Order: sequence, then structure tokens, then C-alpha cells
Amino acid sequence: FIPVAERTGAILELGRWAIRTVCTDMLTHDHVRLVSVNVSPIQLKTPGFATSVAGILGETGVAGSRLAFEITEGRELEMDSDILRCISDLKLLGIRIWLDD
Repeated sequence: FIPVAERTGAILELGRWAIRTVCTDMLTHDHVRLVSVNVSPIQLKTPGFATSVAGILGETGVAGSRLAFEITEGRELEMDSDILRCISDLKLLGIRIWLDD
């Protein structure tokens, strides 16, 4: 379903939902120390993605250092300036960046 979500743009809302759910259900209650979330390159290319993640962290009170984003590989994963800037912004929030195989 991920390729369909990417093609239709639904991946953006699905991704925000996943990040918010992880923060509220797992991290705010200290069930686990670190959670990884798959993130599509399409999300990284979307203006304001890092800002929306910062907002979720602020709302939930979760430190970015407790999140790791696994960037899914695919045709969309070209390290252009938008993706690199977003990755840099996410790292400034303390989020770990991993490349998913």
C-alpha cells in the first residue's frame, strides 16, 4: 500500500499520523527509549515536513533524540537539496536518520 499512498499523496497524512501515534502511544509513557519510523523520500521533499515533525514533538513533549527515521529506498530517493535540507533540519531536532534497505 505504500507505493499507492506515495502516488496519491496519502503518504503525507499517513506519515504524520504514524509519527504522532508513536510519540503519544509509545514515547510519552516511556514504554521504550527509541522508536524508528519509516519515512518516504516524498515526505522529505514536502515543504514543511520538518516543521510539522517539530510541532508533533512540541505537542507531545517527546525529545527528537528518541526517534529514528528510516528513509525508504526507491526511485524517489535522490539526494537533492530539498531532501538534504530536510534531513539537516530533522537532525537539528535530534532525530536519527537511517537508510532503510
